[in-house]
Amino acid sequence: MSRPNRVVSEGTVDHVYTGNVRRLGTPPTLSVASYLARGANVLGIAMEDLRGRLRRGEVVRAREALAVVGVERYGLKVKELAREMEKSPDSITKAIVRTTQRRATLPALRAWLDRLDQGIASARPVHEID
Repeated sequence: MSRPNRVVSEGTVDHVYTGNVRRLGTPPTLSVASYLARGANVLGIAMEDLRGRLRRGEVVRAREALAVVGVERYGLKVKELAREMEKSPDSITKAIVRTTQRRATLPALRAWLDRLDQGIASARPVHEID
């Protein structure tokens, strides 16, 4: 059994990966840049927007989702994701904590993150995933 990934926030450890993620195989091995490029394509968001200062809801949700899926399912490091998205590691950590807390109570968010993962693995846009 794999050890859960952990996110450290304000001196506490929040378990991000709960082990109940359903996968049909192992995710492809991707560099952080390739992962984010695929993710941006799947979500229909420009890489410039992910890296930019935009705070529109869809861009913020995309950053948060890509951070959670990247850390939990692709084993990417927060620091590397932050560097590639041109954000601080602290802001990415907070995004992961926020999203995992919401995911616990919102089944639709959990399903959307699963579709995002499938889209990245298959390089297909989320709206094409059943």
